[in-house]
Amino acid sequence: ALFKATNGRLIRSGTIALEGGLKADEALMSGRTSATAPIQGNLLSLEANYAGGQATPYLLLDMKNGYPSELIESYDIKGASLTEGEAIEIWDKVSRSLRVRPNAF
Repeated sequence: ALFKATNGRLIRSGTIALEGGLKADEALMSGRTSATAPIQGNLLSLEANYAGGQATPYLLLDMKNGYPSELIESYDIKGASLTEGEAIEIWDKVSRSLRVRPNAF
């Protein structure tokens, strides 16, 4: 229903293995954003260890492309700063670089 309401689509989803053996689930989506004049943007998300614990802390990484800034509450944007392909390329570089620091847990 959310995809239909935002003219959205699922770009990619699934489980990935990060460096050091950490497994994470990711979902990459496209749809109209919450800007004053809605524009097409992307929401990319990765989660690991949802049950979490001291030895396996919960990890959430989100990236938004074309969404208004929640920090300065500016909803008047004209377009996404990246194309969908550019957003996915940056996402893949950053999300795949996550790793558990040695002796962190």
